[in-house]
Amino acid sequence: MPIQLVVRTYQFFCSIKLTVTLLLLLVADLSLGYICLQGKVSLFQPMNEVGLSQWLLTYARSQPLDSAWFLLLLPLLSLLGINTLCCTGEKLYHLVRSQHTRLPANRLWLTLSIHLMHLAMVLLLAGYLTSYTLSTIYPSITLTPGLPLTVPGSSLQVELLEMQMIPYSRNRLIPFLGRNIDVNAHLLFKDGKEQVHATLAMNRPVHIHGFSFFLQRFNPTRAGGMSPSQYIIFDIRRDPGVLPTFIAMGAFLTGLFGYLFFRHRTRKRLEL
Repeated sequence: MPIQLVVRTYQFFCSIKLTVTLLLLLVADLSLGYICLQGKVSLFQPMNEVGLSQWLLTYARSQPLDSAWFLLLLPLLSLLGINTLCCTGEKLYHLVRSQHTRLPANRLWLTLSIHLMHLAMVLLLAGYLTSYTLSTIYPSITLTPGLPLTVPGSSLQVELLEMQMIPYSRNRLIPFLGRNIDVNAHLLFKDGKEQVHATLAMNRPVHIHGFSFFLQRFNPTRAGGMSPSQYIIFDIRRDPGVLPTFIAMGAFLTGLFGYLFFRHRTRKRLEL
């Protein structure tokens, strides 16, 4: 009985009918999510700062109706990942067993490229899940020139050496005249005897010793303003999901290019 149960469960997750059903449910769920997101972006934005588990216990718990679609999205994506793994594993198993038939090389590589894309999608979902569940986040840390601080949970020190303001230089938006729209914050990182210089800016994070530094705000935002003091506010994030996510992206692109290349060669050979 236990063996039959395992076999039936495996066959259930290998079913293409399950794939179609999950995709239809995902479309319906994401359509509902699109409606719920209207004017409610602030509900989901803190997920990047506190992580998935804390978000579920706080923000999602306080607004269950608006976050219900997301709570349903997680198990649907999990089931789709299991379904994809089982289907791909089944196909690869039969592909290995059928090698005695000696498939044409182009056809073999075309099939492997498709399976590589499937596995890459599963790894990509796992990478995102790892990022939102196992990441360590230290939000809204203030750093002023000449006052170094130690990154929590490490011996790494960071010091703000200099701030180079980047003012708005065009005339299209009158309210932005005289306003600083970005900054080049020159940082010094120390870990024992090691010293590393780096520049932090908007949409240009710094990655060092497994930590990522993301600039959120800075001051002064206007030359000659009422608050001339200089400081930056940034988030520190240690994300173990970055590596598998980038590996998955590279694997998916490899599979996609392989699929296009060998598909073209297969069609060309059939035409001949």
